[in-house]
Amino acid sequence: MTMQPLDITEPQVVEADWTVLGDPQVESVVRAVARAFARDYGLTLEYEDAYREGVIIAAERPPTCGSSLPRAAPACCTAGSLSAFGTGG
Repeated sequence: MTMQPLDITEPQVVEADWTVLGDPQVESVVRAVARAFARDYGLTLEYEDAYREGVIIAAERPPTCGSSLPRAAPACCTAGSLSAFGTGG
């Protein structure tokens, strides 16, 4: 594996839609995932930190969360997605 330098000349702007958190299903999934991560990685990750990361991830991906809810847990809030952002998993 070779390391590539990051190009940090242009700041990356990420839009967040906090209204997605008004959906009780999104809130429930974020809480459940945060509890699971806090339980599985309790020595390195507290519930509040996992919850905060989950909220941010859900807000940054509202179309993904909204379109996934009727079928299953939101793709934006799964363990794989959270682990991609350094929150464990």
